[in-house]
Amino acid sequence: MPHRGLIKTGITSWTERSLVAAGWYPKGTSTAEARLRYYASRFSIVENDSTHYALPPAHNAELWALRTPDGFTMNVKAFASMTDHYTDPRRLPEELRRELPAEVASKRRVYPKDLGDELLRSISARFREAIEPLRAAGRLGLVLFQFPVWFPGSADNRRRLLRLRETVPGCRVAVELRNATWMTESSRDRTLD
Repeated sequence: MPHRGLIKTGITSWTERSLVAAGWYPKGTSTAEARLRYYASRFSIVENDSTHYALPPAHNAELWALRTPDGFTMNVKAFASMTDHYTDPRRLPEELRRELPAEVASKRRVYPKDLGDELLRSISARFREAIEPLRAAGRLGLVLFQFPVWFPGSADNRRRLLRLRETVPGCRVAVELRNATWMTESSRDRTLD
């Protein structure tokens, strides 16, 4: 007997500009709250990419869970510095920004190597705490680690991928690899394993 799985359909974000510009939302649906409620009444899954650009407070995830029905799934993107992307230090919570050296805090683009291991661990812990309300409500689908094109298939990077679950314990993980070296003929089997 073939396995029958549940297929959910959705798009990247309930705040997607093209949805708003196309008039998909009914008149008066102008706030993020109203849009999420309406979106969740039409689709059963969404990818939340706002978590890639800024570390959300846990209160946001509480609201996302409250504004969506049972059975709704929200996949979230890992914060930029958790995936080798740069971030603007102003997108870090104030208490984490205070830990940055002045020369780092003044930059517009800060890469993980600029932050140091301790601050990166703090960012990961803060991210995990921030999405906990979604997980606890049964709304969290997975955490998407979308790596940049400059993240090649290497022994060190493969080991790093194997440790991703430790970064977000209790959460399902998905990985998006944008560097072609992960799927070369000589690397493909190791990547898929």
